[in-house]
Amino acid sequence: MTSPDLTGRTVVITGAGRGLGLAMAQRVGRAGARVVLAERDAERGKAAETALRAEGLSAEFVTMDVADEMSVSVAVEQVATAGPIHGLINNAGLADGVGGKLFQEITVAEWDRIMAVNARGPWLVSRAVLPHLVDGG
Repeated sequence: MTSPDLTGRTVVITGAGRGLGLAMAQRVGRAGARVVLAERDAERGKAAETALRAEGLSAEFVTMDVADEMSVSVAVEQVATAGPIHGLINNAGLADGVGGKLFQEITVAEWDRIMAVNARGPWLVSRAVLPHLVDGG
C-alpha cells in the first residue's frame, strides 16, 4: 500500500505518546507530514518526539488533555501559530476494560472519566481544530 504524500502538511494526533497513536504518528511522519504529538503525559510525549526526530521525521510534542476544554484550546492555538493544520487523528482514549477492571468493578467516577476522554474528548478536539482545518484547505 502506497502512502499519500503529506509533505508540507501538519497532522495533529491525540494520544500519540505510545501504542497506536505513536504508530500512526510514525506512518504519517514517514509520509512527509509535520506530526504534532498531542499527549497528556509529558514524559511520553517528549519521548515520542525524540524517537520520531531520531528517525529524521518532523515532530512536535504539545501537552493536551482531551477531556479538558482549556487544555485543548491552548494546545490547538499553540499548533496553529506555527501554520495551518491539515489533519486530525482523534486517537486518545481510555480502555479500562482491556486487561483492567471488569465492567461491574468500574466506579461512577471512573466511568465519568472514561466518557470525558473517549466521548467528550474527540468532540472538544474536533471543535477546536475544525476552523484551522478549514483554513488549511
